[in-house]
Amino acid sequence: MTSAAPCPTDVCPTIDDPRFTVIVLGAQGGIVSDDLSAYLVASAGSDDFVGLDAGSVFTGLERAVALGSLGPSARADTFLRERIRGYLISHPHLDHLVGLLLAAPDDLAGKFIGGSETTLATIRDHLFNGTVWANFFADIGPAPQLGTYRPLPLEPGRVTPLPGSDLSVETWPLNHPGGSSAFLLTTPAGDALLYLGDTGPDTDEDRLARLWARVAPLIRTGRLRAIFIEVSFPDPRPDERLFGHLTPARLHAELVRLAAAVAPQGVPLRGLVVAITHIKPAPGASRRIREQLSALPDLGVRLIFPAQGRRLAL
Repeated sequence: MTSAAPCPTDVCPTIDDPRFTVIVLGAQGGIVSDDLSAYLVASAGSDDFVGLDAGSVFTGLERAVALGSLGPSARADTFLRERIRGYLISHPHLDHLVGLLLAAPDDLAGKFIGGSETTLATIRDHLFNGTVWANFFADIGPAPQLGTYRPLPLEPGRVTPLPGSDLSVETWPLNHPGGSSAFLLTTPAGDALLYLGDTGPDTDEDRLARLWARVAPLIRTGRLRAIFIEVSFPDPRPDERLFGHLTPARLHAELVRLAAAVAPQGVPLRGLVVAITHIKPAPGASRRIREQLSALPDLGVRLIFPAQGRRLAL
C-alpha cells in the first residue's frame, strides 16, 4: 500500500470542512514539457473528476501515483480511463492541452471536452484534423470520427452541468492572445472553485472586473473555496513583454480590486485560498515570485503553490 507523502502547507493547506478535491497533474508554464497546466477537480467525497486544462495528463497521473495521491493500489492508466469524466480547456495553446492529445489514443470513448466555440473550433481544425492528430471527436470534423470526445460548447455566463459529474460550470472570458477562459465550478450545495486559464491584467476591456463582480457574493458568503490564478513572471516586466500574463504586482492589483468588490472596508479576503499557477521556469523565477508576493501588502489571502502530483482538499 502506498501512503500519501507529507505535503508542505504552502502546497497543501489545511482547510476545515473541505468541499473540493483537486489533484495537480501539472503546475508550471513554459518549457517544462512534463509539468504543464493541468488539474483534476471533484466534489469532496466523489471519484468523478473533471480536468481543468490538460497540459500534462499521464505524466501527472504517474507522479500522483508515486506520491500516493490517487489512493492505494491506484494505476495511472486505469485512473485516466475510469475516473476522469471530461476536460475543460481554457484556450487552445499547446501547453494547456498537449497532454490530452497524447492520452487520447488510450482514453475511453464518450468523454466531453468543454470550452469556448473558438477553442473547440481550433482543436477541430488544427489538431483533431486527421493530419496533425487523428480526429478523436465525435460528430464534428473529418472522417474517421473516432468518438473518444464529444465537444461541449460553453456560453459565457451560462451555467452548464458537466456530464458524468455532479459539478456545473460557468465560463468567463479573460485577457490573453487568442482568447482564454475562466471556469467557475459549483457543487449542488452551492460551493464554488474558480480556475483561471492564462490571463493578463485588464486593459481596454474590464474582463477581470466583471469576473470579480460575479464571484464577490460567493466570497461574502464563504462559498468560494479557492481561486487558481497564474503568475507567469516576476517583477519587473514591461507591458509589451507580458504576452497576456500576470506578475506579482499585477496580481496584487487585481486582488485589491476583488477585495473592493467584496467589501469596501475591512479585510474581505481573509482566509481565501489563492493558488499560484503557471510560473515560467526561468532560473530563480519561482523563488523571486514567492518573495515578491510575500512582500506585498497583506490582503488576508492564503497563498499556496501547487506542485505536480499533490492532492489538495479545499
